[in-house]
Amino acid sequence: MDEWGAPSIGAAIRQCSLVEMPDLSGFHIWYEHVCVGTTTMSNMRIDPEGIAQRLMALHGAVRG
Repeated sequence: MDEWGAPSIGAAIRQCSLVEMPDLSGFHIWYEHVCVGTTTMSNMRIDPEGIAQRLMALHGAVRG
């Protein structure tokens, strides 16, 4: 669990997608030194676990 109470990366992505910020259309999603890129709020709501899996796969590929 992270400092915001999310039990997983997917849950943290989902929590961020629920924040009401009218001028914000997406986030840069990072894990340590790896960024999965800019992700729209709608994609964060639809597939947070898929985004988390891609992020972790990229992280693993970079770390070797």
